[in-house]
Amino acid sequence: MDFFNIFRLQLILLCFGAAAYGQIETGKVGKQEPAEKIREKKVKEVKPYNYNPVTTLYLGIGYGVGYRTLKENSGYFGEPLGERANETPRGVVNYNLGVRQKLTGKLFLDVGVSLVTYGESYDFSGTDTMYRYDTKYTHFAVPIRLQYITGNKWKFIGGVGIQPQMFLKYKRETAWENTEGLQNSETSKSKTGYNLFTIAALANAGVQWQIAPNTSLYLLPEARIQLNSTLMKQAEYIHKGVYYGVQFGFAFGI
Repeated sequence: MDFFNIFRLQLILLCFGAAAYGQIETGKVGKQEPAEKIREKKVKEVKPYNYNPVTTLYLGIGYGVGYRTLKENSGYFGEPLGERANETPRGVVNYNLGVRQKLTGKLFLDVGVSLVTYGESYDFSGTDTMYRYDTKYTHFAVPIRLQYITGNKWKFIGGVGIQPQMFLKYKRETAWENTEGLQNSETSKSKTGYNLFTIAALANAGVQWQIAPNTSLYLLPEARIQLNSTLMKQAEYIHKGVYYGVQFGFAFGI
């Protein structure tokens, strides 16, 4: 066999081997998954944030200063304030549940139910004598507010409204010490002489921070004052509850 024939035989064998190897490699490839399934595996499902729900449910608690405006009732029943003029504010707690419903644009109607408290304290200490009391007035309330809300993850909330209140209970804890050094105390819970229904004006302004899909934290400083007296018309004084504090809690978009 001459050189040319040897070269031709080698070339044929080389081509045959390459074709056989290619067939073997092709046989190793398994069934391919559809491109859509591959993309679904790579894309992690993320629940979208709803920054501006039409309806929001909120639940919270408030802490602040309860006090009053107090003046002598005019006419036959009135009496001078005396030592009551020296009363001081006291800490009070409130509980809130409500719904904010979008009206238009950035305006919302906020309606809730609350357990609210007003109060005052008095503390006198002299030589060999002491007299102090702590008073709370508790109401079931229905705050109704018009709120302006703007923002996304961080929101500004501000509003004004009125708050009808139903008187629930009165509690005064009194302690005293006489000149002989004897100490006594008593608790009074009588509701006689108090208006069953009062109404308050209120205003708030604060922020709300979205921490999860449809879940937010809010912090709302608030002020309110009664528009009519806690006491009946025949009482010695005109007493109107005042509150300054902050409401905080959770809001849920629904």
